[in-house]
Order: sequence, then C-alpha cells, then structure tokens
Amino acid sequence: MLRQTGISKERFLFIAPVLPARAMFLALALLTLTASDAAARTEPADSLPGTGTRPGSSSEMHTPASLWLRRATGEVAAREYWVSASRKGLQAPNRQHDLRTFFSSSGIRVLDRAAHGSGELLSMRLHAVGREGALVEVGPGEVSHEGTRVILQRDSLQEWYVNDPSGLEQGFTLSRRPAGSGPVLLELALSQATASDAESGESIRITTSTGRILNYGKLAAFDADHRRLPIRIATLSPHRFQLQVEDSSAAYPILIDPLLVPDAQITGAQYQAELGFSVSDAGDLNGDGFDDVIVGAPEYDGGEVGEGAVFVFFGSATGIEDGDSTMADARFESNQSRALMGGALSGAGDVNGDGYDDILVGAPGYQAGELREGAAFIFHGSASEMVDGDSSTADTQLESNQVFSFLGASVSGAGDVNGDGFDDIIVSAMQYTNGEPTEGAAFVYHGSPTGIPNGNPSTAATQLESNRMGALLGHSVSGAGDVNGDGFDDVIVGVPRYDAGEGYGEGIALIFHGSATGIPDGDPTTAAAKVESNQGEARFGGCVSGAGDVNGDGFDDVLVGSWSYRVAGIVSGAAFVFQGGATGIGDGNPATAATRLTSDRPYARFGESVSNAGDVNGDGFDDVIVGANQYNPAIFTTGGAFLFAGSALGIPDSGTDTAAARFEAGQAYSGMGESVSAAGDVDGDGYGDVIVGANYFDGTPNGHQGRAFLYRGSAAIPEPGVPVGLCAGVAALSALGSKWRSKRIRLRQADSALADQKSVPPSTLRSAPVR
Repeated sequence: MLRQTGISKERFLFIAPVLPARAMFLALALLTLTASDAAARTEPADSLPGTGTRPGSSSEMHTPASLWLRRATGEVAAREYWVSASRKGLQAPNRQHDLRTFFSSSGIRVLDRAAHGSGELLSMRLHAVGREGALVEVGPGEVSHEGTRVILQRDSLQEWYVNDPSGLEQGFTLSRRPAGSGPVLLELALSQATASDAESGESIRITTSTGRILNYGKLAAFDADHRRLPIRIATLSPHRFQLQVEDSSAAYPILIDPLLVPDAQITGAQYQAELGFSVSDAGDLNGDGFDDVIVGAPEYDGGEVGEGAVFVFFGSATGIEDGDSTMADARFESNQSRALMGGALSGAGDVNGDGYDDILVGAPGYQAGELREGAAFIFHGSASEMVDGDSSTADTQLESNQVFSFLGASVSGAGDVNGDGFDDIIVSAMQYTNGEPTEGAAFVYHGSPTGIPNGNPSTAATQLESNRMGALLGHSVSGAGDVNGDGFDDVIVGVPRYDAGEGYGEGIALIFHGSATGIPDGDPTTAAAKVESNQGEARFGGCVSGAGDVNGDGFDDVLVGSWSYRVAGIVSGAAFVFQGGATGIGDGNPATAATRLTSDRPYARFGESVSNAGDVNGDGFDDVIVGANQYNPAIFTTGGAFLFAGSALGIPDSGTDTAAARFEAGQAYSGMGESVSAAGDVDGDGYGDVIVGANYFDGTPNGHQGRAFLYRGSAAIPEPGVPVGLCAGVAALSALGSKWRSKRIRLRQADSALADQKSVPPSTLRSAPVR
C-alpha cells in the first residue's frame, strides 16, 4: 500500500551561507440527535459488552490470540448495527448513540433505545417531491435491507438509510427531473416533533416529543460538474418543512457536499505547538485491522524549545475519537531544542516484513554532530502497540553529515522499489550540497528482514541530485506507486526552484522508476520523466504525491502542486494530475497533464499540500485531496482543503468551486490545508478516509496550538455524471459526548451551534470542544 508523503515547508528553508436521464443526487441534511445525559452511559461505546474495557486497552495481553479476539470483537460490534426484522417491524439499534430506528414503507420512527415504554423522539417521512404548483405526493415504498442498509423504492424515487456507529444516514435518489419550473422541492413531514425557523433559509429548529431541541440545516448543493447550487430550507407549518434546490442551470446529478463535518478533531494541547503542520496515514501499526494516523507538531516543547513531536492515534471499529495531543496512543519527541521533529512524517509501509506497518518521521533541525544537518527516524509497529519514545528509542536514525542540509524536511514511504518484499523509504535533504551549493538531494533506503539500519547518504541505496545551485531538490518527495506497471514501485521528487527555461522558481517534478536492483543514482537528465510548469516563479513541485489510480487503468498516477502558479495572470496556485501508462509518465507540462486543478480565489496557495486520498467513495477509483492554506472564501483567509473524485475518465479539470467536497476550519488564519493526506481506513468500513491539518488553529485558551481534522469516507460522493443517490435529509442520530461523525450536513442540539463546515467552525459543533 502506498503511504502518503509528509509535507515539507518553507519554514525549513533557513538558507545557509552559500552552502501537490441521470439520477439527481442530493445530500441535504444530516440529523444529529444528542442525548441530554451523557453520564447515563456507563460503558464506552466501543467496549466489550459487559466489561467496560475497550478492545486494545493496556489491560489486554497482546498475543496473536488477543489480536484475533480484537478483530472478531470488531466484527461483532459492527453487526450490532445491522438491520433486522422484529415483532414490531424492521429495526436497527444504535449502541453508540442509545437510539433505535424502526423502518416502514413510508418513513422512520426514532426511539430512545434505553427508555422505558416507547421513548419515541420523532417520526419523519418524505411527503412530496416536485416543483411549486406541481408537487407529487409520494406513496409507500417497497422495503428491502441488507447489513446496515435499508432501501425504500418508489418507482423513480429511492430512499435509503445506513445505520452505523456514526448514526443513521438518510438519503434519496430521484432518477427523473421533476416537471415544471422553479426550484426542486422535497417536502418532509414530522410527527411527535415540531419545526420552526432557526436561521433564515439555512436551518430549522426541531423540538422533539421529549423536549430535545435539534437543528436541521446548513445546506450546500452541487451539480454533476461540481458547481455549487443555491439551496434553502423553510418551514411550512409546525409539522412540515421543505428543502428547495435551484437547478435551472444544473447538470445532473446534483449533490450536497459530503464529508463537510469532521469525524474527529485532534487538537494541540500546547501554546504555539502547531499540531497539524504535517499529517499522514500510518498504515496499521498494531495489526488490529484498522488504519492509524500520525500528526506532527514541530514547535512542540516537551522540555526543549521547538523540539517537536509526533502523535499516533489508533483506528478502531468506531474510528478515532475527538481528543487532544495528550490523548495520543503514542508520542515521539526529539529531546533536542529546535529539532522541529514532526516537520515531516509518513507511513513507511512495513520495512522489516514483520506484518506491522512502521512510521517515518523527519526532524530537519536535528543536530547529530553537524549544525542543523537534520535527521529522519523510523519507529516500528508491533503487536504490542507503540509506547512513547524519542530519538534515542528509534529503530533507525538517518543523518546527512552535512551542516545546514536539513535532512528530513520531507519524507515518504516509497513502496517496494526493488521488489524484494520489504517496503522502502525516501528522505530528502533539500539544501544538500554535492558540487552545487544547496542543490538538494533525496535518498532511498531499502527495507530488509531487520529493517533499515542507521545510516547517512553514503549508506543510501540511491542518491538523487539536481545538479543546479539553489534548486532545492527534495523540497517534497513521495512514493509514486507503480506508474509503468512493471511490478516495481517508483518515486517522485519535487524541485521547486529549478529553472527549466522559464526563470528562477519555475520548478520541476522528477519521476524515477524502480527495478529489480532498485533505483540507480540520478539527476534530472536520468529521470524517467520530468514535468515542468513552463512558468517562472510557479514553484511547481513544491509538493508532490502519488495519486493512486484515479482512472482505474491499472497504472498509478501522480499529483504535483504548484502553489504560486498563475491562472489568468493571478497567482492562486494549481495542482496537476499526470496519468501513468505502460511506458510510465512522459516528460510534460501543464498542457500535457491529464487534469488541471485550480483555485477560484487569488493568493490561496492552492497546491501547498497534495495527496492521494484513497478511494473515499468506494467506487473503485482513487481520489485526490489538495490543500490551500491561504484560501479566502469570504472576507478572511481561513484556508481549506478540497477533494476531487476519480472516475473511469480520471479527474476532470476542476476548481475549488467545483470540488467534490470542501473542508474548512471556520476560523480566520487557521492554516487549514497546510497539510493533507489519506488516512487509510480508520474504522474498517471499506471507504478511504482523509485527514487535514490546520497548524495555526487557535483554541481556548491557547493560541496556534493547531488542530487536525479527520473525515470519514462514504458512498455519498458520486462519480461525475453517474446516478448514485439523492442524499437528502441525511440523518445521524448521535448521543452527547460521543462522536458527532456524520459525513454530510447535520441536525444537532441547539446548544451546540450546528452548521455545515463552510460557515461555522467545527469547534462550535461540540458544547465543550476538547483542547
């Protein structure tokens, strides 16, 4: 599995003395029902039934048998959410949120699972669909179910539900365009609850039969070309409300932003630690079947100023919980002032072949004999999980042995470049000098049965250089997957200050192919492919990443960021996808790229970070994510990250305004999008997840402690132009104190301002956000 690159930043550029008819689809609202008494829960939601012990807690013996038990327990826990027939009808319990939903041919009834008697909170059904003056009432549907999913089929209208630990999701598929003019209307009816306007056109307030107050709203609609469409919500009476979508210029299907609200937030617990400066999928470090994530805080002070730290968070059947850096499953520090550990990080794959994935951490300011030479460290995963550590407990330490070379400014798993069955890594020293001052270099180290030994450039299997003064080769490095299908993984290296004919800072990205003997030493003249920006000062290659296989042709693709690229003469940034093939990726430039992704806002630094996102919607095509840490959607610069979905045709040229999903922190100058990465599959549901860093996020009372946002994938992101489902009224019914982890818009208790990600800070979505 290809692991994503850590993100190198200009922070480390301390220039030394010369030395990346269709169906109509809507995801309109997500209901989050919060319990009024979280203390009523006496067991963790993911505990073993009757024990109060979380699988994988420190009280467990970490033996193969216990690992098998944990996997089996996870499967049993997942089956708890399956829909089943009962004497009272089709039903689905939700242990995570103490709720039970009954499904009928007309709609749903939601009950308090723990309450005596009915405990009914509300009933909801779709009443009519159409346009003003031409609404058509919907009748009962034909009900079917499988696993956690229920479908109500009504001719051209399909209504569906999915029950899982994040709650109950509701959606609709409208396969024919409604007759008439004006907005498309979906009218829903309530009983055992009343609706009233909360925010003009954006949300409604629902008061349940038990007195709970919920918000339903904060809507955002997209069409098949990913253009945003106007959408509003309005109450018609205390028991009826309407969703209204303007589709006059829309290309079908129409879709509401999936994944707008994070499933988990990981917050720095220290003033100016800048947690989220780097984020990455870690693979499965403890062998429990769930992917884990790592988050860097390079300014962390654990006793030494600016020593930096890396925090590991384990996945589980319920994903990763909200928390702060003190709740990490493992923490690694450098124990050296200004080492900036965590400035870059990555999953390393399995470098020693023991069946457990490992992690790779950069500390570009580290000193091991030479001033600011930098270092990179590997920490092995194991069945016994990870314990806190530091540079002295690392399984591998790599150094540059050269002053001010900043080894570890960018690091990445490289896949298996020589086909020996052990994963390899690539590490850069972007100011390395070997003939040309600060030309930069990248080094590949091979895995083996004993892992990767301590080393330096002289022990690397491969040394790549720019042979150009000040070019900064290795500002970003990444595994590229297998771009030519020869069975050996390849690497991509960014050289953002290289002049290929358009002046200083044009930038290039270089691809080097693996082989049975690995990757030979090389430079731009020996690279298998060289792609350039053809634009001065574009900083092309400032961030690079493997893209996975975005078009499903069996060849991996690559993604190159160019944060200073000019579009229509305005510096806004761009990212480009270059597709693999039987001969790999040829030399090229933006005109030959398969995909050009751009920002609709100037000076956004779009392409500051880029990454493969995995397969977020489970359609068999990999997706990509691009960060823009200075994106300004309104008055203030908030930053953002943007998801673009793969398809049989790849990813079409797109802009930030047409992305499949947009993620924002809702806080000015938060640095959201400073880092982006796939997160693997942290909850084992089969969908790829993503993680986004906002290193300048301010909490209370701390400032710039930083935050990382985790978003879980789902089937709700459609392939452009292909009917997938009208995701309206998406409902997640969750309990206070548990994860508010639905992936679309949501309905939440009024005392926790609920909103979609685009306009309300995620921190306001919890009554007491963790810090």
